[in-house]
Amino acid sequence: METQIQTTEQEFKFLRLNNNPINLYVSPSLFMPNQTTALIAEAVKLNPGEIGIELGAGTGPLTVLLASQPIAQLYAVEIVKEQCELAKKNIEKYNLQNKVTFYQGSIFEPIINNHQGLKADFIVSDISGMSENSGRTLNWYPPHIPTGGQDGTEAIIPLIEQSPNFLKESGRLYFPIVVNFSYKDKILNAANEKFGKLEKIAETRIPLTGEMMSIVENLNSGVYKPVTRKGSRGFWELEIYEANEPKK
Repeated sequence: METQIQTTEQEFKFLRLNNNPINLYVSPSLFMPNQTTALIAEAVKLNPGEIGIELGAGTGPLTVLLASQPIAQLYAVEIVKEQCELAKKNIEKYNLQNKVTFYQGSIFEPIINNHQGLKADFIVSDISGMSENSGRTLNWYPPHIPTGGQDGTEAIIPLIEQSPNFLKESGRLYFPIVVNFSYKDKILNAANEKFGKLEKIAETRIPLTGEMMSIVENLNSGVYKPVTRKGSRGFWELEIYEANEPKK
């Protein structure tokens, strides 16, 4: 039985499909599509016929963008039940249900349980890498949506460490780092331990309002690099990495 949540249909101009904004079912009580999703979608390079895994699919914005490319199959995983239900609606809205197998679960558990021995060409992570205090205080994460824990690494590091087990020898992992609000060096060290090659493939600065800057400057934890200030506003930094040559 589906959980009843309040949903609306909304256009997102920063998420483009065939040069057009995409329309998605969203809910104010769930995680909203954001600039991280857009930058990952722009940075990831997929090839026809590939098989992929997406982790931290949320309500499905990146799922739709990835599966709309000429790949063969995408296995998507999301831990929050309500977000899974909405993601499936968005996948059906774009008639992608034949290319997407969607699971509720934690990181690779549904893959292990349902596709033993699966080796993907690529893994894309949009799983939270933001520290608990910053994510909650800025109201970017609704109360029941998981963050990245105390230092923003509690979800992304286990994902990185397990990824080589689910990749072909030529496979690659894509993941974001929220530079100001997560322990970047700890994440990169984990990636260098598990992959032979690591490259930053995209970066951007995203504005914060004056009100948000006041919040950030009063945070007593969860900030790992000062936010650049310009007048009353500020800019936080987002980076996307590609990891190759998985170490078994």
